[in-house]
Formats: sequence, C-alpha cells, structure tokens
Amino acid sequence: MDKQDIKLKRIIKVALLFGSAEGEDRMMLSQLPEKGTYLDIGCSTPIKASNTWLLYLNGWSGTCIDIRKIRRFKWIRPRDKFIQKTIMDISEYKDYDLLDIDVDGIDLEILKTMTFYPRWILAECNLKTQLGIPDFLESLGYE
Repeated sequence: MDKQDIKLKRIIKVALLFGSAEGEDRMMLSQLPEKGTYLDIGCSTPIKASNTWLLYLNGWSGTCIDIRKIRRFKWIRPRDKFIQKTIMDISEYKDYDLLDIDVDGIDLEILKTMTFYPRWILAECNLKTQLGIPDFLESLGYE
C-alpha cells in the first residue's frame, strides 16, 4: 500500500463523520439500490455537507456540478465527473437514477427544464422560492 492509498483511507475514515447536513444521505442509502447514478447540481464539496458522498462510498457515481471550482474533487471522487459551471438548464442531462438539486432559490426553475425523469429527486423546499417544488413534482407523477 503506497502513501496515497493510506492518505485516502484516512480521508475516508474522517469523511464518514461528514455527509449531508440533515441526514438525507443516510435516509437515501436505506431506500435506494446498491448502485446507481446521480446528477448532483449544486454539489458544493466532495465530502462535507454532500448528499451524494455516502452513496459514492457505496458504489454509486455520477455527474457533480457547481459554480465554484472545487479543488481535489477528482482526486477524492475519481468515479464522478465534476463540471464547474453556472447551470440554469438541465435538459442536456439524461439517464440518471437520482437527481439531487440544491442551488438556493432557483431549484424550481431548473427542475422545470428537466427532460429526463429520474426515479428519485432530492430537492430542498425550505426557501420561499422553493415552496412550489412539491406541487410541481406531484404534477409529474412523483410522490
């Protein structure tokens, strides 16, 4: 085992202390299949406060998008594709099992551009601008 492997194992041990802020990752892990793909919009960081980190550790992978450049994202999560960009339209993305969206206020507008229908969607609904998300998703057949 080389130094980089040892360092990564230490990071993973510490990272298990982190994850999503409200426990969404643990809830999802208990409900979702062992492997799948995600589109994580507004991913923020590869570990801390990440809704997809625990899924990643359990074999999931996907595309993570954030407006900020996130150093070492590719090193920490090599199976994921990281894209640094501002996103207002997700119509170009297709065939993901899970859509995780957290872009603080414009989530509903972005959801309205969706042209694929993942089995699961995780979206915050605590800001005034996000209150229409449950009704919108129900109109698409989500429960």
